[in-house]
Formats: sequence, structure tokens, C-alpha cells
Amino acid sequence: MRNNIGYIRIALRDTAPISAFVFSVALVLVVAGRLSIGGGWAPGLAALISVLAYFVVYVELRHIVPFILVIAVLVIASLAAHHARWTRIVVTAAAIAALTESAARLWRQQRPEAAITLHELRGDPRPEQASVIVARALAAAGLKPGDRVATVNALWNVDWAQRAGLVVRAYVPEYTYPNAQAFADLMDPCVRAGFEQVLRVARIRAVVLRDTTGSAAPPWLSPIGETGYRLHMIGPAAPLAAGCPPTATRSSS
Repeated sequence: MRNNIGYIRIALRDTAPISAFVFSVALVLVVAGRLSIGGGWAPGLAALISVLAYFVVYVELRHIVPFILVIAVLVIASLAAHHARWTRIVVTAAAIAALTESAARLWRQQRPEAAITLHELRGDPRPEQASVIVARALAAAGLKPGDRVATVNALWNVDWAQRAGLVVRAYVPEYTYPNAQAFADLMDPCVRAGFEQVLRVARIRAVVLRDTTGSAAPPWLSPIGETGYRLHMIGPAAPLAAGCPPTATRSSS
């Protein structure tokens, strides 16, 4: 529950701050039952229960957005039905917020799409794929087909591993353990030592990390050009830093 709520909070903050505010107000209004159209509270409550059900097991923002939209629409419709001056102001403000965010989102998304389309129409050479560059860098670092690697924030697209013939044998589950927390934990020398020891015992030769917006990657991972990926080779065990507890040697593979 804590991890899920933390992930959704970060996702809303990074992708839709205006909608997050509007949806939060909508949620409070529906639950309080101050404004409703007929039995509007019933679908609102059903949507809220659905959201909470996702939080208990596993949640991504896309899982719960439909239910949040139901709640928001109920509240906006309820406000519009009350012909008071303050409700007209709230509905107008919500419409301006939604249009502003939609325009900003379309602007961010359509500019790259337009650039790609023009690039193809002109027949310009295509840039080399990042996965090819990463695979070549991993081979240059000494990794061979069949070698085991671990990933941090890089599990959902492992073209680079497939191209290099590598096997992903460990990963940080980024949707249930937020990337920001994982990156922060790996900054700690004691956590890093324990992490590397577990990988070493499991015969994992390297860690591949993909950068994420808003979270600084641990400096001990070296960037692979401008691909947004980083690499760290697992070497022999080093002496533990002062104050670090002994690391476990039991393999989890």
C-alpha cells in the first residue's frame, strides 16, 4: 500500500499536477456527498472502492485513471446543475485547467511526432537505435553472450540484452518499489555493498540502469554515451566501509 501510494503520488506530480488537484477536490466532494445528481453518489463510491482495491495489490496510474475520471465527471456535472455563481466559477476554472493541460500535453507529444514524420518524408538517414549502442558498449566492456546481468529501471525494454545475448537474472521491481527510492538506496555504500554481494553470489556480472526523470542515478554507474543507460561491472568483493553490517552470502538465484 505504501509503495503503491508513493508511486501514484510521484506519477501525478510528474505528469498531471493540475488534474491531480482537480481529481483530489472531486474525490472529497463526492465522498462527502455534498453535491450529487440523483444517485450520483453510488457510482462515485463504486469508483472509489475500485481505486482502493487496486492499491491493495498492484497499481499503475493508467489502472485507476478511468475511475478517477468517473468521480471528476460526477462532480463537474453536479456543480453545473446548481445554478449558483460560485458553481459556475468552479466549473469554468476546471474547464480552463483541463484545456490548459490538454494543450500542453498535445504540444509536448505532437512536436516529436511531427519531427519524426518530416524526417521520414525527407528520406534522412535514421539515427542508430539506443539498444544497438548499449549492446555494443556492453560487449566492449567484456560481457559475452550468456552472461547474467541485473537491471534497475530497465526491465520493460531489454532489446539491448537480446542484441548482446545477455540474460537478465535480477531486477528492481520499479512499479512496486519507486525508482526514486531505489536510486536513493543505492547511493548508500552499505546498501550498495550488500546489493553487489547478492549479485556476485548469483553469478551476475553487471548492473544496467536506465535514467529516470527527476531522480539522480548513483554516481558509481557509468553513463553509456547519451543513451540514458548506465553500466557497472560487478568485480571482486571489496572491503566493507566502516559501520556497514556484514553482507549475506546466501544466493537467491
